[in-house]
Amino acid sequence: MSTRRIGPRGSLGLVTIGGPIDTINIAELVDQLDTLVTAGVVRSVIAFTDKAPPVESRIYSWLNQAASLAGQGTATGTTPFPRIPAAIRELHLAAIPNQRNSSRTSSSVTRNFPGVMMIQKSVSPNPFNNRVRVHKTVEHAVSASLASAYRVLPRGELLEEIRQGDVLTRPAALAWGGGRLRTEDLPLLLSLTGDDSQVIAQAATVSLRHFGEPAAVDRLRSLALRNQPGLSPTAFDSMAASRYPAAHETLLKMLAKSDVKARKQIVSTMAQYPRPAFADAIHRFATDAGADATLSLVAMKALAQIGHPELMTVLDEAVRGSHPARRDTALTILVTRPDRKSQQLAMEHVLKRLETAPPDNTMNSLLLKTRDPRAIPMLLKHLTSSTGNRSTLVSTLVTIGDQDIAAKLLEHYPKFSSTERATVLRAIGNSDIKTFRKLAPDALASNNSSLINAACSTLQQDASPEAVAMLVKAFNSTNSSTALNYIANALSAVGTPEARKVLETARSDKNANKRNYAKNALRTLMQRSPGYQYISMGRHYSQQLDWKQALTQYNLAIKIDPRHSAAYAGRGNARLQMKDQKLEEARKDFLKAVELDPFNSQAMTGMAILLLREGKLEAGLKYAEDSQKQAVSSSTSIKRMFAYNLACVYSRAIELITRDDKITDRDNKLASCRKKALGQLELAIKYGWRDKTWLNKDPDLKAVRSYPEFKKIFGTPTTKPGTKPGTKPGTKPGTKPAVKKAVKPVTKPKPKPAAKKTVKPGTKPANKKPVKRQES
Repeated sequence: MSTRRIGPRGSLGLVTIGGPIDTINIAELVDQLDTLVTAGVVRSVIAFTDKAPPVESRIYSWLNQAASLAGQGTATGTTPFPRIPAAIRELHLAAIPNQRNSSRTSSSVTRNFPGVMMIQKSVSPNPFNNRVRVHKTVEHAVSASLASAYRVLPRGELLEEIRQGDVLTRPAALAWGGGRLRTEDLPLLLSLTGDDSQVIAQAATVSLRHFGEPAAVDRLRSLALRNQPGLSPTAFDSMAASRYPAAHETLLKMLAKSDVKARKQIVSTMAQYPRPAFADAIHRFATDAGADATLSLVAMKALAQIGHPELMTVLDEAVRGSHPARRDTALTILVTRPDRKSQQLAMEHVLKRLETAPPDNTMNSLLLKTRDPRAIPMLLKHLTSSTGNRSTLVSTLVTIGDQDIAAKLLEHYPKFSSTERATVLRAIGNSDIKTFRKLAPDALASNNSSLINAACSTLQQDASPEAVAMLVKAFNSTNSSTALNYIANALSAVGTPEARKVLETARSDKNANKRNYAKNALRTLMQRSPGYQYISMGRHYSQQLDWKQALTQYNLAIKIDPRHSAAYAGRGNARLQMKDQKLEEARKDFLKAVELDPFNSQAMTGMAILLLREGKLEAGLKYAEDSQKQAVSSSTSIKRMFAYNLACVYSRAIELITRDDKITDRDNKLASCRKKALGQLELAIKYGWRDKTWLNKDPDLKAVRSYPEFKKIFGTPTTKPGTKPGTKPGTKPGTKPAVKKAVKPVTKPKPKPAAKKTVKPGTKPANKKPVKRQES
């Protein structure tokens, strides 16, 4: 993974990933983005090389979501992965391995480039709305992310970027900054249209759309006539997009003289830029009976995009005609139009076709939109006679039908496939809950994800005691991973005491899958608690070391939700950290937290530290180590938390050993705790811990922060965390600091010598450097 800054004033961070990305090194990616944000870079592109393997599905979804929400001020919701820095306004993804096809994408500018015009169409005038954030190539991503920057960059800097910018940013500077160039800059653009780099040539061709001079229009015409892949379509696009009539007239002349293939391309391009002159020309091709059939279809689609007074006449004739392709194209256009006349004409045609054939996708979309009951008898007829996949028919009938449809579909239920049954099950659940409850147990026991999901979602919405009892029974009786997942989530969503109880019991089940699904469901349930916002505030104040405010927030959380384990654990930790150190009250909180959640890492750590505070070294260490052994999990987040918390316990043990002279074998125990503390911290880092700021101020890690190993791995702390009350920084643990008397500066010409220090017999005097006295 590498990072570099490119673009005007280094305003874009390009993070390149050349290997696998997983749940561990994903934190490194977030760190890279965080470093860029700290440096003031709020635009970033995450690009993958050809060597990067496909991304795991959860991480792939997380990346897509993070890119789409960047700059919108929208939280990414609950996620097991680190959050993308909120300051990032633009985040684009490029060449994701999951989207590779037979024609490989590459970051190299020497490969085929689909055209800068495609990027322009994918980016709205407002760079923070409706953006395409996932791109096939790095060039596309860089261009899209820098669009707003080049639109406002001073002309001098823009020209510098065009002439000498990075190979990835020069096309973006040309494409997005071309509209701000002057007439005297035209020779530069004309020369760049012949650049050896096709990307640069295309970008320069895009810029020519902003010029109406004869030289610019002639160059666009010349480029269009070359029939060169990539460059010629861009030239056609620039002529159509130009605001100058000379470019439009040239394009219309080329349309009249071109062959069929070129006409299709020109007509399709004109459709993107509605102009009255274009509409009249396209109308002639759409209605010309002698025109090429494919060209006629292209012209009809273009006419619908541009608009024309005779459009409805063209569509009416086509949908009633005998040419299948024209008829289907006209129907598709009518279905997508919002006006009533178009809908009526389309519905007449659909009803007529339903008499002899089941609905295709276009017909079905209209039926779902209009919900016309006239189609129901014909759909039921096709449902009975069809031998293929009837899921679409079932879904359509459920959507447009009334309560009677559910009863009619129930007659066919035994003959339906699992997917079809799931659709019927949802429909019956919305209309006849008693009948649904008779079918739900078999669905829950089916081991089919569609059926289980349908049953769980409906029972979740029902949330009655009968529904909860059904979910509980199914959860206790199944060992299917699929069923356990859906049922646990449904119980979590219901959230009744009965639902919570069965999930809490399952945390200790012998079935590992059941344990994990129960823990995850309970975690989700806790996060939806009305007291959770106060727990979050408590954690915030704890991070600020404001324990009094943290205690107030945790008290509120417990008052609102007395069964929230995290609230008790947080309050116990706050009490443990406060100056008065109310150990008994903290003990009660930790015990209550463990009672509610036997796997609460913070509570178990708190109990261990509390024992150490009471001077019980062996008991504290044993409690912490036994707790970690009991909480075996495959989750990296859980492993990370337990490793970090165990390190805190060892650090507190070092404090106790250093402070208590009565502990036997102190040196060996100090060395052991030191080794174990640093080892557990390294494990936490391995499992994804990246909060170095908290590492350097966590009170529980105070004893280990002065060690050279800590500084080497985690950086030098901003304070002197290794210093303890009554000890000097750098004093070796297990020894008493040498006592020195303060040396007062004197103002007399001949200062007094410092008083000699009394040394006990049998001990060496402490080595001291001579104190330099102040001169009067």
